[in-house]
Amino acid sequence: MTLILAASDATEHSDPVVTAALDLAEKIGAEVTVIHVLTEQRLEDLRRSLGTDEAYTDAVVTLMADALGDQLRRVADDPDAARKLVLEGPVGLTILEEAASRKADLLALGLRNRSRVGKFLMGSDVQQILLTTPCPVLGVPV
Repeated sequence: MTLILAASDATEHSDPVVTAALDLAEKIGAEVTVIHVLTEQRLEDLRRSLGTDEAYTDAVVTLMADALGDQLRRVADDPDAARKLVLEGPVGLTILEEAASRKADLLALGLRNRSRVGKFLMGSDVQQILLTTPCPVLGVPV
């Protein structure tokens, strides 16, 4: 195993996912890439609310990469403990495509319990990933 891809929202909610990925990587000598996906809708909402243009996307990507560095400082005292990657697109599909293109050996995801109505209304990126993943998944309760 050489690459673990850890999905993160860059907040304390996903700290257990990043911690689990880093701990496992240290034990087996693997590298970790922490990935955050910005949806097009989220970017558009931010642009609209702030009255900015397309150039804003680059600034948001940079801020999110910095937030991932802050997360790595929180969980590992080292902002360079893992590679940081911020992508745009649909969350589930983007993570799956990234896992496949990088030939990830393991995908670390946060799992939380949601009501049936919540799942119906919001869908489940985790469910999409679990059903179509190109590699094993480490599910971490968050």
